[in-house]
Amino acid sequence: CTHSASTHINSHCAHDAIYSVSRTVLLPACEHCVVLCLVFVCGLCGICACSWCSDSVCLTRGVQAEACRLLLPALERHLAVDFLSSLPDTAVQCVLDHLAAADLVHSSRVCKTWYSRIMSSSKRWRELCVDQGLCDHDAMQPTLIDGQLFREMYTISETKRLKWAQGSCTVLRPCRGHTEPISGVCIADDKAITSSLDGTVRFWNLADGLCSRVLDDGHHEVTCMDLCGDLLVTGKEDGMVLEYVLPAGQLRRSLGRHGAPVGCIAVDGVHIVSCDREGEVRVWSCRDERDGGAVLTGHTQEVCAVRLWGGYLAVTCSWDCTLRVWDVRHGQERHLLQGHTEYVGCCSIDDSVIVSGSADGQLRVWNTYDGQCTKILLGHTGTVYCLSCSGSLIASGSSDSTVRLWHLDGRCLHVLSGHVGVVRCLHLDDWKLVTCGDHRRVLVWRVSDGTLLHTVHRHPTLVHLLALNAEFLVTASPDVPGTATIVRYH
Repeated sequence: CTHSASTHINSHCAHDAIYSVSRTVLLPACEHCVVLCLVFVCGLCGICACSWCSDSVCLTRGVQAEACRLLLPALERHLAVDFLSSLPDTAVQCVLDHLAAADLVHSSRVCKTWYSRIMSSSKRWRELCVDQGLCDHDAMQPTLIDGQLFREMYTISETKRLKWAQGSCTVLRPCRGHTEPISGVCIADDKAITSSLDGTVRFWNLADGLCSRVLDDGHHEVTCMDLCGDLLVTGKEDGMVLEYVLPAGQLRRSLGRHGAPVGCIAVDGVHIVSCDREGEVRVWSCRDERDGGAVLTGHTQEVCAVRLWGGYLAVTCSWDCTLRVWDVRHGQERHLLQGHTEYVGCCSIDDSVIVSGSADGQLRVWNTYDGQCTKILLGHTGTVYCLSCSGSLIASGSSDSTVRLWHLDGRCLHVLSGHVGVVRCLHLDDWKLVTCGDHRRVLVWRVSDGTLLHTVHRHPTLVHLLALNAEFLVTASPDVPGTATIVRYH
């Protein structure tokens, strides 16, 4: 290999970087010096090196880790080998494709040559950004944006993740202004939005917690709210459904009136689905202002929750112990899901599975296409109040004061104990779980092992609503007067 004569080599970073490569990638035995360095580091760390190199150059076969440590002074110079610059571009790309983001960042600090080659690998950084949901896989072509920009995007995301893991947050002063309980909460750009039974919708600055705008039509309680992009929809106690356009908060249209108070509502940018407390479901188009809405009947009691997916499917769950899957484009029922013995209070849907939680303590997994129940998840001893799905993972919160993490195959991965009282709301993503409930605090857990990362103790009242993004967490209480709390991770 070629030693870097003109560029300073950070041997500590080189050791870590080489070890990262050696434990991750199957390298061919094409360069004697490269293999020697990798074999030494593997032996030093007590890992058998023979699985990474061929017989002809495996110099430490059978050597124990302690013996390798004794060889450190003699082999120290091998840690200053700029082996990455000696490999062809295809081999370098193969190595980088198998490295995690942390290893890429650390390896880029070894020397200028390594930094240049790693930064020029826009493909790998782009893949990491796509995995984190930071950019679209089809919209951002690697030939148009260099690796450094993707790395900066990923680094910013990882920095925010670290703040969540460490509990590095500030709790802003409580957002007070509503005179009745809060019925909905969401986040839009730099604003937190809350709806209340006092008939108003309030916009709060995430930076300072001050109220910047109030929407008030002068009458009737706002019972539910949802947001998608710049569309904000609200359901009211008199059965009206209203659509607003952000950021100005202008009323776009009044969609229509249910025969009973609206209990839940959802919008996905294509359709608006509202459900009332007598079981009626209505669907409107977001794109056609002349659409008078379709009425979907089937539920015999109040609908507890509604979820949309894909621009054409909706699932509703009800006090009648059933779920119903709807084709909202054609206004037809697809499946009736039966099996729960008590009311179904929460649900989730994606392209392949529907998950439901019930007062009977069960979670059920259903096939989206044929409506068949594929798994029954048993373990909770009380009502399942909330659930959230991310990939193959399910999180559920219950009146038994526990949170359970499940795999879609039916396994219970972790039982998380830390709440007192009902766990009323939670949010699950690829690495963390945020849970709230009756004990006036917010708990943040690591998904991989169920470890409690930190607790936010300063919420002044009970917590029954939750919204969050990469930097902010907003919670709301059911008390009178309604209070919201903004937590910033920075």
